[in-house]
Amino acid sequence: MNDRPPHMNHVCDERGRRVAGEHEMKIIARFINDDRGADLIEYALLAGLISLAAAATLTTIGTDVNGILTKISDKLHDANK
Repeated sequence: MNDRPPHMNHVCDERGRRVAGEHEMKIIARFINDDRGADLIEYALLAGLISLAAAATLTTIGTDVNGILTKISDKLHDANK
């Protein structure tokens, strides 16, 4: 009779290498089927993409606004001469 717990019962192939038992296969299957962190990763990726789009948009708008304000400043400076 074998007194070891089921996860300690190892099966070996013809070369003496350990073959994954039922316990290991259950752990691997549970890991593959676990999707608890998937939503968090998706939201993080979405937030990152939104941040990149916002930064690109604000950079472009900032450059345009800077150009407009420079033109206004030049006109006011010329008007005060």
